[in-house]
Amino acid sequence: MWFVYIIKSTSKKYTYIGSTNNIGRRLSEHNQGLVKSTKPYTPFKLSAYIAVQTESKARQLEKYFIRRSSVKPNVVWPTLSAKIKLYFN
Repeated sequence: MWFVYIIKSTSKKYTYIGSTNNIGRRLSEHNQGLVKSTKPYTPFKLSAYIAVQTESKARQLEKYFIRRSSVKPNVVWPTLSAKIKLYFN
């Protein structure tokens, strides 16, 4: 099982989207400052995650969320469930 996850910094206005096969380990890595891109924004809390069957699907979904959130951040989250349904149909 693979996961696409969204974490939010508890100290700054920063949201990160990633994928992993172990959410607990990955969140710990972010919070310990072991991830270069998120180190300045620690600590983090898990905001949401979605489970998928394969790494390939997780990477595709991660890229989709990142692409959509950088273009129209106010559109992604309100319509997230509808987009997920379309993605998996």
